Amino acid sequence: ITMLANIIQSGRRRAESLVKERTRDLKRSQARFAQVTEQSREMIWEVDSEGFFTYASKGAEAILGVDPEDLVDCKRIQDFLSSSSYKEFSAAFASREPLNGVVCELLRADGQRIWTSRNAIPQKAPDGSFAGYLGSDYDISSAKRAEDISAHNAKFLQSMIDAIPNPVYYKN
Repeated sequence: ITMLANIIQSGRRRAESLVKERTRDLKRSQARFAQVTEQSREMIWEVDSEGFFTYASKGAEAILGVDPEDLVDCKRIQDFLSSSSYKEFSAAFASREPLNGVVCELLRADGQRIWTSRNAIPQKAPDGSFAGYLGSDYDISSAKRAEDISAHNAKFLQSMIDAIPNPVYYKN
């Protein structure tokens, strides 16, 4: 009996040691994730199957102008989309397919319009049903403005070229 008790005691100590080690590793991993999301200008988010935020990183302040805590369980990711982006994103969301580089026009809490590139992967519930998305938004407003200016300039130059009268030569 003493031998059996020693074996059980030894196994328990190994299990406790393993739990402590795994807990320490998990805490380190969570700390690294928190550091990455806090310093990133990217908004990392998770939404449920109806689009309600279940998580939003600090990047939500820069992207949406809202404290991340004010988003969770209160706002839907669709609430910040312009009407044109809402239709496109709603169709993509309903497809439950991965989203790669979907360009979205967002309306920040202060009314400012910004553009983001959105990437997301669908999440599954334990029963295999759709549970929502885990994704990120990256502000591409500067690139979008530069693209718009370039298109405007090209249109202006074309109209200038079109306005130049064609010379008519008359030869006798």
